[in-house]
Amino acid sequence: MARSQELPYGEARTVLIEDALRRAEAAGDEVLAFHVRVRLTDAYRYGGEPVKAFATFSRTLADHDRDPVRFDETHSLLWQMKAVVSSLTSFPQIPLDRAYAVLDDMERRYKAGGHSLQAEYHYRNVVARHIGDGSAHEWFVKWRAAERDELSDCEGCDPTGMARHLVEAGRYEEAFEIAAPVLSARLSCNEQPQSIQTALLPVYLRTGRLEEAAGAHRRAYRVHRARLADLGDVAEHLEFCAATGNGARGLEILQRHLGWLDRAPSAHADMEFSAAAALLLRVVEEAGHGAATVRRPAADDRPAADVPLPELRAELAERATELAARFDARNGTSHQGDKVRGTLEAEPVVEFLPLAAHHRRPAPAPAPRTPPPAPRPPRTTSRPWTISASCSTWSSGAARTATCPACWPPSGGSTPSPRPPSRRPSRRPAASTAAASNSPSRATGRAPRAAGRRRPCSTRSWATRPAGTARSAASARCASTSATRAAWSS
Repeated sequence: MARSQELPYGEARTVLIEDALRRAEAAGDEVLAFHVRVRLTDAYRYGGEPVKAFATFSRTLADHDRDPVRFDETHSLLWQMKAVVSSLTSFPQIPLDRAYAVLDDMERRYKAGGHSLQAEYHYRNVVARHIGDGSAHEWFVKWRAAERDELSDCEGCDPTGMARHLVEAGRYEEAFEIAAPVLSARLSCNEQPQSIQTALLPVYLRTGRLEEAAGAHRRAYRVHRARLADLGDVAEHLEFCAATGNGARGLEILQRHLGWLDRAPSAHADMEFSAAAALLLRVVEEAGHGAATVRRPAADDRPAADVPLPELRAELAERATELAARFDARNGTSHQGDKVRGTLEAEPVVEFLPLAAHHRRPAPAPAPRTPPPAPRPPRTTSRPWTISASCSTWSSGAARTATCPACWPPSGGSTPSPRPPSRRPSRRPAASTAAASNSPSRATGRAPRAAGRRRPCSTRSWATRPAGTARSAASARCASTSATRAAWSS
């Protein structure tokens, strides 16, 4: 036990206390086992296993009722009753009547011991807020008016609970006024000051105290990040990142704590974290980073994997919605479902809040890459070719180019690129040769050429030749073609 007191709350401390309990039971020392169980109840609660605390608390309370003289930790048991009430509301499989029964028993014991009912009013307000009952405000008024005593929550936790009630009611300035004196106080509570700093995050944002919001986030999360029992508080920091344009910071927190969902301290903390994480992922996706992935650690039969952001968002949103439906079915209201839907649909409060002096606005997501354009078809001439019906180049089977000056270009047209002549043999009928014997240009199948000059339809453009030469040769060919056709027709 002495060694366990040197460790922070968590698995290591819990294991040592469990070992001490086994040794006390093996030795048959009932009194020692009773005291160890009282310490083990606290270890389970602060170590992230509140469901185990129900068994140890019930056993110690029964031992105390059986023999208050031997098992005399009355103050510790009355103090732990408050945590038990709060924990009973966090598991939808536990009937709500159990919480009311503990509250009634708490009231009876507090009155019998001459204690103030301030703490009892506090936790009746907690239960009423959980189910969305209108009596929450009435219990809040009694809670604030009642006198504090040694069983009231500490000077940090009591204002924290009041601030949470006022935040849910939208009374942000009142919440700040109640919590402000605590921020500068020195607190020895295990849950402070990180709890009140986290509770004030929406207050700072809604009242324009942005620098205080950034500072509270940094200081509080530094403590929460190491405590599984604070998973619900971590969810509030995810919401803060989503509300302030700090998607990268939120993804870092989500990546670190995503594995905690597989061993969540309660169903309510699971629901809150899942809803806040889905909100953050939606904000990141809307910022253009939907192609990102989140690494989820292995658990049981599920291997570790990089989960696409949209897929994880949909999974967590569905998980939160299903848990909220279970709570509402137990409570007989729609309050938890309404809260989850409000979280999933929340919008940013500020566009971007730098969390440190060196932080800068995140760069916009790169535009998606577009596929390269399809290759263009080969370019053709800008205008249709105009081929004369009597062109010798066309009728002789030469290449169908537009280099003939008699046929191209039309008036005002542009000259196309020259093309090489066709090398295919002529397909004229044999009779055409005899019929065209009177035409020297058809005897050889070529137009007569002037000395030192090239034929018009060749690989060189006719436009590069001396003026008048190409067109006169083309006119001769057209004339010979007319004579040939006349011979064929006869």
